[in-house]
Amino acid sequence: NEREEAGHFIRKSMRKLHGYNPQILSNELNSGQKNIHIIGAPLQVGQAKTLAVELKNHLKNEPAHSLAIVLPDENMISPVLYALPESISPVNITTGKPLKFSSLFGLFQSLVSLIEHYQWDRRAWYHKDVMDVLTHPIVLNGNEDQVESLIKRMQKDQVIFINRKEITRDDGENLKIYFQPIKTAKELDAYFRDIFNSIKPSQPNPESETEKISESFGQILDFLANILSANENISTKTYVRLFREKVNQNNIALTDNGPDCLQVMGMLETRCLDFETVFMLSVNEGILPGSSKNRSYIPYDLRKNFGLPTWDEQDSLYAYNFYRLLQRSSNIYLLYNSESGNDGDE
Repeated sequence: NEREEAGHFIRKSMRKLHGYNPQILSNELNSGQKNIHIIGAPLQVGQAKTLAVELKNHLKNEPAHSLAIVLPDENMISPVLYALPESISPVNITTGKPLKFSSLFGLFQSLVSLIEHYQWDRRAWYHKDVMDVLTHPIVLNGNEDQVESLIKRMQKDQVIFINRKEITRDDGENLKIYFQPIKTAKELDAYFRDIFNSIKPSQPNPESETEKISESFGQILDFLANILSANENISTKTYVRLFREKVNQNNIALTDNGPDCLQVMGMLETRCLDFETVFMLSVNEGILPGSSKNRSYIPYDLRKNFGLPTWDEQDSLYAYNFYRLLQRSSNIYLLYNSESGNDGDE
């Protein structure tokens, strides 16, 4: 079927080889019994909780290694891991966790907002930015009393802008490191590095997720320091833009416990693998397949005419992996976000 995008690459290979051979290709979708369940759940958390319930039911009768959780949307990795029942252990995670979803990056995002909104004429920070930093779990750790005292004072006095002297007044010296007026990219680099060194683990465990996140952040800061040493005239905006871009490109490799346990994987990791039961989340338009964004300066028509890859090939790749995964699965659960307006296009 020339209109079936899932067979695009197979047809292309057949033309180059010896033509279509039905003995090579089998169609398991038309043979055997398939139990396909399509379940709508609200948002990411709703999908993760629904998954946990269905997963627990299947594990009563099936070994964990015959089950796979497929995540076309990388944003689902954290909700899914938190929702998994404690009885499910170990878990093999072949998809990486984006660094941009880490708590450490969340803190640095709050610090960037704090710096950008600093009032030089008042020599003070906006109270909402200060609150975002103070209430972050990393800052709270070990500073609970000082933070609670400062927040109560800010609320009592109805403070709009607060200066450094007020922040460090009641035994708030430990908080001083987070509140520094920054003018240049060199100062910003030193500021980031001082905060990173103060919160990274003192006794690192190479296998822990926290240590992997810290290692990635350290590499990013080293990369930015090298750029800064080569060009000291870059602005703080450029430094922040480069910082965010590097974080967005990084994924953290999670636990690898081998094939004899429950598998959590991305869409592309499923190729050539067969499972008895498959749970696929975020089966929504714009996620499966991914949105067809043109990431090239070369127009679509020009790419098509010269045989360059286009978003058609991307859709074909997703379609092939989707149908290939369902070929030998008996139980298939397709979960989608039922909330419209939140990537919930069915």
